[in-house]
Amino acid sequence: MTLLQLHNVLYQARALRRSADFTGSESILQEALRRLGPSAPLFNELGALYAQQQKFRLALREFQQAVQVDPTFEEASLNVILLLCDLGRYGEAQEAAVQFVAKKEELRAAEFSADVPFMERENSL
Repeated sequence: MTLLQLHNVLYQARALRRSADFTGSESILQEALRRLGPSAPLFNELGALYAQQQKFRLALREFQQAVQVDPTFEEASLNVILLLCDLGRYGEAQEAAVQFVAKKEELRAAEFSADVPFMERENSL
């Protein structure tokens, strides 16, 4: 599945979800996951679908799968944190937020390290 195909699947699923065709939206997303394999945007959209239906345990599972597939997919990480707060699971939300911030800092450090030539890093020590 190409990026354009993924975009089209997400567009169709969101349109169906907004028109309250939850079964149609879920069907499109599940089929795309079967064809494509694990995909953070697809898991995240499935989580949003379940959250809209107030199926919060399913929503949380999908958001967490999105984070597991791609820890850099910020929307899913934030959805995990927000949903945990909405469920009153503040300790878990705090833990998820700490992990989210740590991952962002780790990625930022890796980007910085990749941008600075080795000799410059060695001289700055």
